[in-house]
Amino acid sequence: MSLPRLTVERVIFDRHPSYVAHVLYASDLSWADAHAVDYSARVLRDSESRARQRLELVQPAEHPHLAAWRSAFQSYGINPNRYPNGAESLLKRVLKQRELPILNAGVNLYNAVSLDYLLPIGGEDRAGLVSDLRLTHARGNEPFVAVESGTEVTAFPEKGEPVWVDAEGVTCRRWNHRQCRRTQLTAAVHDAYFVLDRLQPFPLEQLEQAAHRLGEHLRRVSPRCQLEHETLSA
Repeated sequence: MSLPRLTVERVIFDRHPSYVAHVLYASDLSWADAHAVDYSARVLRDSESRARQRLELVQPAEHPHLAAWRSAFQSYGINPNRYPNGAESLLKRVLKQRELPILNAGVNLYNAVSLDYLLPIGGEDRAGLVSDLRLTHARGNEPFVAVESGTEVTAFPEKGEPVWVDAEGVTCRRWNHRQCRRTQLTAAVHDAYFVLDRLQPFPLEQLEQAAHRLGEHLRRVSPRCQLEHETLSA
């Protein structure tokens, strides 16, 4: 039985024609050992250090790609100060001299690449999907299950909000702001997908570089994993 795949609906491209999602599917992952965690933690700390050196005098909102995401969020009535995109959220913490938590190899590595390229990146459990996953505008009645203060909570997106959704509900709200509990990436996951989000003026060649950099890191922590790249664009 084939695993679910990702698609972007036309309504997203009609509103944001420069949007490109590079999807990296990774299967047969085995990354729970100490080597995987240690390697990914070193990669993450190095990325944090580089980000501080490059951007210590720059406000995240002033960076051209992050500014493009802020504008895209605002076009939906989303306050980017309260709900920043994934890359800006990471960068703000790092520039405040706060280390990102060491979670598992997958999260550590995609956070590291996100910081290096200032590119929103998310990774989730592909086996946790119950159907193909679509980026679309929410109807407003799709459940989104997350954890608040240790308690599982179900919420619902705003009507028209950009969300990733399958037949069971929303897996990521506000485009790339927050992921759900159901498809959470953990060390026990064997089949994952990673989404790298691009808007103009981010160069397409750098999007490809970031995706392949992430793939190289995944092979370092899980040498036998199988990787497949797919580009979703207008």
